[in-house]
Amino acid sequence: MLELTIRAPTNAQSFSVDIDFFNAEYPEWVCGVYQDMFVALIESGSDQNPVDSNIAIYDDGMGGQFPIGVNLARDSGLFRQCAPGSPFGCQGSGSQASMSCQGVEQLIGTPYGANDPGCGGGHTYSGGATGWLTMTGNVAPGEVFKLQLFVFDAGENGSGLADALVLIDNWQWKVEASAPGVEPQ
Repeated sequence: MLELTIRAPTNAQSFSVDIDFFNAEYPEWVCGVYQDMFVALIESGSDQNPVDSNIAIYDDGMGGQFPIGVNLARDSGLFRQCAPGSPFGCQGSGSQASMSCQGVEQLIGTPYGANDPGCGGGHTYSGGATGWLTMTGNVAPGEVFKLQLFVFDAGENGSGLADALVLIDNWQWKVEASAPGVEPQ
């Protein structure tokens, strides 16, 4: 966990920051037992953030809310840096493939772009990523607030079987309140 204590400018009511979630679980463990996730909890005097404080959530506008993790590959269209047509499951045993993959350009030169047959030969790359997303949260002008950032393994008993990372860039203050959450760029 990374905990940031930040003083908001006196004219700021929100902020945005770009994030890119990388995960080695793709495509073998999409909707499987291993779920690496990214959570961003905000402690702020603003009442315009989610009740559970997690601003790392994508709302598709149709009632679907998706936490940041490899399962974004299945339904949200946000897991975009992956090999098109890779079926989910070990050795491509799944019946479904991600329809949102746009290519692997952002994976090249990272551990997630390495040649890795995974699960016995069914895949080419050792993971995937969301591509750049913009995450937004609200603050009270001039307050000192906390932002806790978590990247964690779920279902792996701490094994680190399929690791994840999040890149963070381009912090910006906004003078207006914003809809909290994550949006594609």
